Amino acid sequence: MSAALPAKAFPAAQIKHRFLAVDNGSNRLLLVDQIEGKGWTVPVPAGSRDLRLLSGGRVLVSHGNGAGEFDLATGAKGWSVEGFANVTSAQRLTNGNTLLGLTDSKGVNLVEVGPDTREKARLIVPGLADLRLMDRLPNGNTLLSLATAHKVVEVDAVGSIVWNGALTDKGYQARRLANGHTVATSGEDCRIYDFPPKGDPVLVGGSLEKFTNAHLLWFSGFEILANGDFFVANWNGHGHEGQGPHAVEFDAANNLVWSWEDHVAATTVTNVLTWETPATTIIRIRPDRKRSLENPHRTPQRDRYRTDGKRATLTMYPAKYPGNDNPTLFLRKFKGEP
Repeated sequence: MSAALPAKAFPAAQIKHRFLAVDNGSNRLLLVDQIEGKGWTVPVPAGSRDLRLLSGGRVLVSHGNGAGEFDLATGAKGWSVEGFANVTSAQRLTNGNTLLGLTDSKGVNLVEVGPDTREKARLIVPGLADLRLMDRLPNGNTLLSLATAHKVVEVDAVGSIVWNGALTDKGYQARRLANGHTVATSGEDCRIYDFPPKGDPVLVGGSLEKFTNAHLLWFSGFEILANGDFFVANWNGHGHEGQGPHAVEFDAANNLVWSWEDHVAATTVTNVLTWETPATTIIRIRPDRKRSLENPHRTPQRDRYRTDGKRATLTMYPAKYPGNDNPTLFLRKFKGEP
């Protein structure tokens, strides 16, 4: 394990993050700490892609033949499972088992293993290939991000496709919000899309056409921060090593507000995850309701939801925004209901 990693902020030192990064070029897991400078880096098995925060100060990391837990404070390795092949995603389920996502000649496999590392169940979805990350939803369905097919699909408990969304480039990660929208990254064209339950997707972050000089290379893993910003891994692979930032952040108006670049600490970062408070409640306020920017309590044109799917009630909060007519996301304080 190395000492604290240097961190470079953009544009000025106004935004600072503590975040995990998977470097699949050098097979390393990094904690980059711009807040207290207590970062570390540890080796991980080849093929690591997925990152999931766990309780007890741990993170679950997928790797090519399984998955493992690492301590957030020290980087020490804990529980792990091995013996599989072509694993690209891992998720801890509510029953304590771990779901592994992999691709083989039969299709996409969703394999559930117990704490004893033994296989408990396997679902094979034939006709699908090249899985990147997956996400088991509260209703038991699973989102699958597919690279070669350039799409996100949702399958039910028996493997039937119940929804799909077409991307403009290779899929890597998708997140389902509690309002039914699905947010997903699109690879080499460096875009983040918001898919409503019905209708066409909307570009909400990135794009090479807008950010011509930002050295965006390939969008892979991402996170929605507590303030509604998009925190994205910018993969430097396919011959582009050392040519761009490893992680970027876009606000709700698709402005690039932060980036991190350190080609000594990392080679090709394929996923990032902040060790901060995740997004829980977001309000989307319609741009034609300007009075809502002064007092959102008084306007019914708002979409209230929590990304963890729980019910919530609004409490008092200040509303400040430099007025414009673009749709924007506002983080507000809510109190969850039982």
